[in-house]
Amino acid sequence: MKKTLDLDHSFPRAASYRAWMTPGASRVCDHGSARAPEPFTERHIQCVWADTRLRPAALHSHQGEAVMVSHPGRWNLEAGPDFLDAVLLVGPERRRVQGDVEIHIRPGDWAAHRHDKDNRYRRVIAHVCYHGGSLPSESLPPGAIQLSLGTSLATDPAFSFESIDTTAYPYAVTDTIAPPCAAILHGWHPDRREALLDAAGEERLRLKVARMSKAIEVGHPEQCLYEALMAALGYKRNQAPFRELAARVPLDELQPLAEGSATKAYAILLGVSGLLPTRESPMDDEARQFLRELWDGWWRHQSHWYDRTMHASSWRLDGLRPQNHPVRRLAAAGALVTAMPTWLQELRAQDTRHARRWFDATAANVKRIACIPFWEHRLTFTGKISDTSISLLGAPRIAALVSNVVVPFLAATGSDVSALVPQLPPEQDNALIRQTAFSLFGQDHNPAMYHTGLRQQGLLQIFHDFCLTARHGCPECELVAALKEQ
Repeated sequence: MKKTLDLDHSFPRAASYRAWMTPGASRVCDHGSARAPEPFTERHIQCVWADTRLRPAALHSHQGEAVMVSHPGRWNLEAGPDFLDAVLLVGPERRRVQGDVEIHIRPGDWAAHRHDKDNRYRRVIAHVCYHGGSLPSESLPPGAIQLSLGTSLATDPAFSFESIDTTAYPYAVTDTIAPPCAAILHGWHPDRREALLDAAGEERLRLKVARMSKAIEVGHPEQCLYEALMAALGYKRNQAPFRELAARVPLDELQPLAEGSATKAYAILLGVSGLLPTRESPMDDEARQFLRELWDGWWRHQSHWYDRTMHASSWRLDGLRPQNHPVRRLAAAGALVTAMPTWLQELRAQDTRHARRWFDATAANVKRIACIPFWEHRLTFTGKISDTSISLLGAPRIAALVSNVVVPFLAATGSDVSALVPQLPPEQDNALIRQTAFSLFGQDHNPAMYHTGLRQQGLLQIFHDFCLTARHGCPECELVAALKEQ
């Protein structure tokens, strides 16, 4: 019998964050109705529409006409439709239609957001939703077509909402002057500000668990864990190709061929990724010998993967630090994948009620497993050997893996993580965390306020819910209205 997940038990404060956001129906698209929120946002759908790499190639209107996107339109950061001046080619005659595009998760959001009574939407030529269904034609501007993306996206094994970096797409930049939300929060007691971050952090984790749970429903739990680990190893710039590689090299094919060898798994991942170095590169004897071992492992199985090999251009390699290069991260992936059955067994056997002990043991376990001897004193195949040890995964990256992948996976598969959530270790600071903290608490705030991993997650959730989608800038941001209601 399938076990029902009780996410409210693991994330008890997430509900207070959702309730806090509820009064303004349009505040955040996924939370304005009584229906349980989707594990993705309207922002994700906007990114899909804007990006030809994400948008399904074959689109059909609700009436069954083929639709070709000649131009998705200009991303609108002001009031009104999401995209302006899009160009679509519709039907077998490819009639050219130009105008605006509005994006929603469900068709009913059009009326819920009162667009039918707003003249700014009279030029909308396409209502694009994730879910299927349709509206009466008279509720939309004359001639507007209705499109749904959900079915096409769900049947694409290479697609994942987790791979979309929503911050890479156009968004309003916060002014250097402290915004109005900071003025309001300045009057709050520190405990109250911290409680807000804790609640927002739990909501972010709850959504991660919901996404992973949905993936597990249609796939194998270990494959879902593998894909999530791979995406996390890709960092910000290479999450999508790492996840694509995990889909091209599924766990149930990789593990038997690896025969328990991290090096063999590494060889296959490198080969399919298109990043396996050539033997002509200048290397010392040890590097040449190790590379020969990798090539031997790849050639033995190359025919099995010949139609799934990625091109090296799939990867974003410019400006990467050597520690973050996919060639090194795939070594960690090969080691983690090979040890996954034993590692998972040990992970599930640990008592999650003792958070600090659990985090220390899990981090030590990941560091021990994610190791291939060749890389213990090297950053590249062609570089010098270091006198000091160089871990494939440093402490900040391990903390990120544990917080963003391992804990959500345990929750999604029924484990009680309620004691772990408040004790999440801090991850490496980043620009989004700093920017959001400055916006909320002003230039002179004490960073100790968000020294926990949970509060860092909370800052990121608030950024994505409000700062990222603020079309009118800070003065009319929905966050200000929400804070005033508290």
